[in-house]
Amino acid sequence: MKHKLLLSLGASSVLGLVPAVTVACAVRAYDHPLAPSVATANVVLNDKFNLTDEQAKEAPSIVLINDGGDINDKSFNQSAWEGVLNFTRKQNKYPISKIGVQDVKNGEYVKAYQAALDSKFKIWVAPGFLHAKHLKSFFSNPENVKKFKENGSKIIGADYASGLDLKSHYQDFNVREGAWIAGYAAAMFLSNEAEAKDRTFTSFGGGNFAGVTDFIEGFYKGVWYWNSQQTDENKKVHSTEANVNLSTGFNATEPKMATAVQQSTASGAKLILPVAGPATFVVLDDPTFTSQNKYIVGVDTDQAQATEKGKNRFFTSILKNLSQSTYDIVGLLATTPTSNNWEELWKSIEGKLGVDKQLDSEIDSDKHKTNDRVLKGGIDEKWVDVSSTYIDGDKKTLAEQALVKAKALFEELKKAKDTDPTEMYKTLLSKKAKKGSTDYSTSETKEKPAAVSVIEELAKELLIKR
Repeated sequence: MKHKLLLSLGASSVLGLVPAVTVACAVRAYDHPLAPSVATANVVLNDKFNLTDEQAKEAPSIVLINDGGDINDKSFNQSAWEGVLNFTRKQNKYPISKIGVQDVKNGEYVKAYQAALDSKFKIWVAPGFLHAKHLKSFFSNPENVKKFKENGSKIIGADYASGLDLKSHYQDFNVREGAWIAGYAAAMFLSNEAEAKDRTFTSFGGGNFAGVTDFIEGFYKGVWYWNSQQTDENKKVHSTEANVNLSTGFNATEPKMATAVQQSTASGAKLILPVAGPATFVVLDDPTFTSQNKYIVGVDTDQAQATEKGKNRFFTSILKNLSQSTYDIVGLLATTPTSNNWEELWKSIEGKLGVDKQLDSEIDSDKHKTNDRVLKGGIDEKWVDVSSTYIDGDKKTLAEQALVKAKALFEELKKAKDTDPTEMYKTLLSKKAKKGSTDYSTSETKEKPAAVSVIEELAKELLIKR
């Protein structure tokens, strides 16, 4: 179904098109005209977010503003959208007119924000790091700030955090937890390979910021932990590259990404972890990857669902469950009584979700702590997870068993974090490669965050001896 006519329209216009859309789309996963035809969300509903039909009519209006692409992309946009739909249409019966979508086309973020502002939507769900700079620019205009506050609106962001002093809420995913599980499980799985050259892995990323490095750091720490528990050298798993490329960018057509993909597949690694958006699918198209039956690990969403080609090469994906996190925060904001006293309102939310920190102002020259908050969630909150394996044939059982055992061990070690002699969980969250190694927090810079040094140390220590 084509959305380009629908998605740019306001909520009232969408209502008028419901009958035609319903006929064209047939049965959908949710009863909303713009709902995805195939649901991918895994959301646990909270009974505390139940609304009567009358309460739903009075509840705040919600708009999803994507960061380019499509709300049916089986990725970040769709995940956030399904989080909204789980609260508004699956659990409750929000009027369709109170649920909007603003589609960002050709980089026209201002147009989408202005439409949301003019339509007086109360809750803006804006997932994806590309929003960060555009929201900052948009709200540098005092008139936009004034109107936003008059509307009583709030922003829910994901994969970025901006101190705009707009009572916004930003989701921060503790992906190192899911990445550790994936790394440990991958090592356990690869340890069954008969030849040393096949007990190998590598990784690369689009940039040296946490949205990339958390995946790689957690994964490498998981592999390292597996190796630390092995007495048989033939069960240990190694990296094929001493240096992890963190500069590929996120554009699949850029030569630097093609170069990174070719280097990773040519390195001989049996399993590859690309952390650069579409790079996952560039790897799947690489002739060396396909001809040598290699494996891949996806990131952010269950990336195997977005492709048929090479689907059975996905060992797992490290998931940011944006559907659950969006549902949790939308539900909290939509069911918490409105209050003019922000601190009072915040206290009613604090404790229900992990409050990480307040943000420094990015708009005013007078730096101060803003009323924006970062909410953090991981495995326990169901904001982070690993997907099922898509490997088939005689290796499927081994992959499934490895993922189950890795998750169980992670939960056991996290629970015993204060008594665990290996200090696995404390080390995972630290700025150290392993227990007893250098703490890079004292030497990190903006140009070289501690995570980069941690990854460098682990890549060299795990390097295969040829």
